[in-house]
Amino acid sequence: LIFSNVYTVTSKTESDFLKKYFVKTNNIELIPNFIEKKPYPDILSRESNKVLCVGRLEEQKNYPQIIKSFVNSNFIIDIVGTGSERKALKKLSKEFNVNVNFLGQLENTDLETLYKKYSFFISLSKFEGNPKSVLEAMSKGCIVFLSNIKNHEELIENKKNGFIVCNNFDVVEKIYSLLNNKNEMRKISSDASSSVFKKNLLKDLVSKENLVIENLLAN
Repeated sequence: LIFSNVYTVTSKTESDFLKKYFVKTNNIELIPNFIEKKPYPDILSRESNKVLCVGRLEEQKNYPQIIKSFVNSNFIIDIVGTGSERKALKKLSKEFNVNVNFLGQLENTDLETLYKKYSFFISLSKFEGNPKSVLEAMSKGCIVFLSNIKNHEELIENKKNGFIVCNNFDVVEKIYSLLNNKNEMRKISSDASSSVFKKNLLKDLVSKENLVIENLLAN
């Protein structure tokens, strides 16, 4: 940071951290991860008894908490990703009577298609940067349930374009409530995609990065 002409970060949380602990802060540029705007199906036409998770099977992603959130429910959790905790998570899912499918690693093109099949996406990570999987899920109109960490709170306004999962928040109960309110489902789905289209479109971020480079070269 000290020796760079320009230092880019992907989240406001990172930018605020650097500005707090470093004296030289006028060279920090916030350029978040990008998504592309593509059509997606109406949320009411998708899987309603399945929940999608995307991420490495490691401690950071906090999958045990996700599994415990669906104990003895009729929902199926589909997880895309590989990692060292797979065996332990399979054991835990049986212990808590939760139906979990481990889908392994998928190509991004296949993953984009997959998002469109689910109404609900959940990530209870202990820490994140600017999570691409969450942005992609929202861009496809998924209703997201996210852990209450600062990087997630940058992405959604709770109960408007997604939900923050805090203490005593019952994910299953909320999903049932949403399934009984089609208008609310459609609104949150629409607000989710609209919010990332405003901040994360590829063409807009390319223009911003080009401007940063032009200014750098000019000086």
